[in-house]
Amino acid sequence: MPDYSMKLESLKTIPTTHVLAISLAYMLCHLPMLFLGDQVSWDDWIIYRETPQNLAVLAQKIGAPWLTEYFELMSYSRPEIVRLAQFLIFLWCSIFIYGTSSNIGSGKQHAFMVAIVFAVAPLNSSRFLLITFFYSISTLFFFLFFYRASIRLSKITGLGHLVNTFILIIAFQTKSYLVLFYAYFAYVVFIGYSSTENSKGREFLLKYKYYLFLPILYYILLQVFSLPAKEYADYYEVKISPTLWLQRFLDSLVGLLRAVYQRDPQAVVVTLIVCISLIVFTLHSLSSVISVNLHRRKLMQPMTAGQPAVRPCVGPVVGIALIAAGLFPYLAIGVIPEFGHYSSRHQLGLMLGFSVLTAGLLSSAISPLRRYIIVIIVLSSILSWWTHYFDAHVMYSKQRSIIAQIRSLEPLQFTDVIVHDDTEHLNLWETPFNTNEWHGMFAAATGLRNLCIKRFGPSAWEDDNYILRNQPEIFADCDGSVYAKMDQYKPRGNLGRIYITSEHERESYRPKLQAFLIDLLTSSRVPLSLELRKRVIIADAPMDRPH
Repeated sequence: MPDYSMKLESLKTIPTTHVLAISLAYMLCHLPMLFLGDQVSWDDWIIYRETPQNLAVLAQKIGAPWLTEYFELMSYSRPEIVRLAQFLIFLWCSIFIYGTSSNIGSGKQHAFMVAIVFAVAPLNSSRFLLITFFYSISTLFFFLFFYRASIRLSKITGLGHLVNTFILIIAFQTKSYLVLFYAYFAYVVFIGYSSTENSKGREFLLKYKYYLFLPILYYILLQVFSLPAKEYADYYEVKISPTLWLQRFLDSLVGLLRAVYQRDPQAVVVTLIVCISLIVFTLHSLSSVISVNLHRRKLMQPMTAGQPAVRPCVGPVVGIALIAAGLFPYLAIGVIPEFGHYSSRHQLGLMLGFSVLTAGLLSSAISPLRRYIIVIIVLSSILSWWTHYFDAHVMYSKQRSIIAQIRSLEPLQFTDVIVHDDTEHLNLWETPFNTNEWHGMFAAATGLRNLCIKRFGPSAWEDDNYILRNQPEIFADCDGSVYAKMDQYKPRGNLGRIYITSEHERESYRPKLQAFLIDLLTSSRVPLSLELRKRVIIADAPMDRPH
């Protein structure tokens, strides 16, 4: 049984050339992010917005208001420091996963390959998938850190069980899918306990260790298969039942083949990837079986324990399983997933599956070929990242022009600003600017950060059910007293309140809500008698990207 109680001193044995190679890959992929503008840059929501807000919600749940205030203030800190910290965290994580995988895997060459694949495997994915992939990988490293801490505590003070219980509670309280990352490390911790001197406890754990994770496995299967299918069925307004699942699945395959026949690029790429993966997996499995049979026939005796066994292809199996888990919610309701449009976190299984599949295929390759493929992966990822940076620079330039327009307006102190945002297909996500981006632009233009910004209506991926559940206040009465509901959002700072709407969003609203917003922007019944309450409409056309 391998020694799972790894030591931090093993990091000292990492070859310097491997560390330099990993560092160079991350420098080329992430360093330009440090020079792309200020608080209105495109990647702010990764850590600059979303992570501090999630921590604030967690602090509020555990009853620590001072932590809530601290994390809320952190979300408005200078993003340059956050980007630098993000770069250093990912650099350290790549070296750390190399040190740990060198103990788990079969040699340092495989560990170096795993570190490179985790670093640059996403390639030319969509922007949302690329960002959320790294966001999930950072969560994986977070639990890896606590796993190492629990191992050391279990050997010193016996607090490993308490630490793991605390981590499990946090996982269920924050994001349920984090249990996926926790289960493996908890399993390794139990294996570590099984090597103690207590023979009875060791026998018990070795005998029942698999049953300890049946509840977690059931929850994982429920999250991966049952709940997403129901969620997507509600989203696409499709009724699904067990009797119709096979029909939906066959319809989806027929639709995929029809799209391939019509030369749809996305369908062709998906079909080629799936077919190549299945062919490689089948050939690899058949070659293993044939080699075993030939070896047995040659010796005319069964293989003994001393003879070299054929290494199982775990990587391709796990990769295909993750890809299937990412595709299942779509195929279950007969919908072909759009890889250029982010619609669910379950799409993370696609990118993670491709990464694991790539790692598994590379691990079975010979050394020179493996080195060439790694170089191709690194170069392709670097080129892909540079195209993202170019798009981000284009959007940053457009944001600076909007900031200049805001600064050119009359003084906006103690003023309610109504922004008419028709800037579709303008930002990096090809959607209208979200609230965080408008917050950054107004903050850059006015120097105020404690602003009260309210967007009326959903963003591109929110439907009417989301409005009814989370924004009931926008269904106000349309008798002209539109500020009756608006006054609930009290201004913070000297700018007043900022209301954002767009023609595109108004067209997707219910008739009552549409009448309400049109009344807000165009009707003479809007109470504008106060001198400090003014209307400022900013309309900007999209900027064509250079080719």
